[in-house]
Amino acid sequence: MKKTLIFCVIFMLFPTIALCSTTKVLDRDTELHPQGWTAGSLKFKQGTAVELNECGEVISGVLKSYENLRPAGSGTTGFGSWGTPSHGGYLSFKGDNFITIFDEHGYVTSGTIGEDSDIYLCPNNEPMVNFKFGTAVSFDKDGNLINGTLKENTYLRPAGWNKLSATNSDGGFLKFQAGTEVVFGPNAQVIKGTIMDGLTINGRIYPAGTKLQFSESDNPQRI
Repeated sequence: MKKTLIFCVIFMLFPTIALCSTTKVLDRDTELHPQGWTAGSLKFKQGTAVELNECGEVISGVLKSYENLRPAGSGTTGFGSWGTPSHGGYLSFKGDNFITIFDEHGYVTSGTIGEDSDIYLCPNNEPMVNFKFGTAVSFDKDGNLINGTLKENTYLRPAGWNKLSATNSDGGFLKFQAGTEVVFGPNAQVIKGTIMDGLTINGRIYPAGTKLQFSESDNPQRI
């Protein structure tokens, strides 16, 4: 017991130290503490696997029900489907069959959203973008969105957008298709996504509905 307590203190002070984790299958609905939390617990679902750190705190697991949780990074705010702040900086995450992953501070880095949600692509960098209920989102350690599924057709800038600005009148923005996943790179620029409208670049034609990979150095590539 004393060794475990000492180890947990070291983990809290030096969370970047690589630690061994263990996985167990829950024989009943079980209340456990996500890593990084100083108080409180969440209920995880019977018959599903949870990954635990050396202190027995949850790294990842399947929630029993919907929970309002704070995503990784600061300034990322969840909004409900009616466009009003719903949970004061929290997002609703879905339980049942979907894995939720927590960082060392207890914030969610990956999970399935439990309602249509407006999310900053970068912390506090307007505007927000609306993402679809029941789809996966993930964040990097600074709170930048890595991926999500669009609720509605949305104009976004892809990587290499400066090459597009000479061929369209929208300043390098492209409209991406509702109901499709978008993957973001640095500066919230799209590196993978499905275009809503047809596109022509340097004589190459990309029909509407084409899923593309974008880069700074080359023309878009079909995926």
